[in-house]
Amino acid sequence: MRNYEVVDENRDIQTGELQSFLIIWDDGEPELKNATPENYLLFIEELYDFINGNNSVILNEAEPEIIVSPTGAEYSYFVTVNGHTVETTPKQSESVLRGIMNVIEDDNYSKIRAVHSEIIRTQVRYGIINALKKTFSQSERNRITIADNGWLIDDFYLIDWKANLYTKDDDPEEGDYERSGSEAVKTDKSYEMVMLSQRGDVPEQQEVTIGGNIYTLTEREMLFLAKVTWTLHRTYYHKDVPFWLHIDSKNNAYPEDYDRNT
Repeated sequence: MRNYEVVDENRDIQTGELQSFLIIWDDGEPELKNATPENYLLFIEELYDFINGNNSVILNEAEPEIIVSPTGAEYSYFVTVNGHTVETTPKQSESVLRGIMNVIEDDNYSKIRAVHSEIIRTQVRYGIINALKKTFSQSERNRITIADNGWLIDDFYLIDWKANLYTKDDDPEEGDYERSGSEAVKTDKSYEMVMLSQRGDVPEQQEVTIGGNIYTLTEREMLFLAKVTWTLHRTYYHKDVPFWLHIDSKNNAYPEDYDRNT
């Protein structure tokens, strides 16, 4: 990166929040930067290696220990709180960087901890789930693709990291349409392709061993794996064969070696 100097900061008079800052490049050219979290960390804190995906940032060494590390994928991070690591998605990058900025600027840990807690509450742990792919049979593994937003079955059915079942072209954040009188009205949510829920007693949480470490699967992780199994054998669990033949053939979801009767 070219050399520069930060010569002025513009802050909100009432809140003290940084709004923008002025830098002077080594050739004397001025440039006004909006104080986005990424700009702040890059130009003011000079965390080049972190932003470029090379180094971790230790936000707190004492209790609670908080570390943010790049995953190697653009705008995705590992957030570790007291040894418990979660992985963020690119859509959560703004919140992660804002959380780091809040710690440095105001010694405020609430944002970064909220990101960590939200992922624990709503998402599976990608590393654990992806490691469990090998527990499926070879023929099943051939039909599973690990995508950025979940597992793709037969290149069409997506079980996302929140353990929801969609088709790969359905954006869960865009909403769906439902009939209201004579009109089709867009709802504020996207519905799963097939609604699957737990019935009866909640099964006991299972322990798995990965790399010599023992992990207890959460209910959401068990639901994720259950939906993967259900989707792999959908004509067995939901025996409406004409429905599946229509959906699968229309979208070429059946691999050549798939047994339509199992």
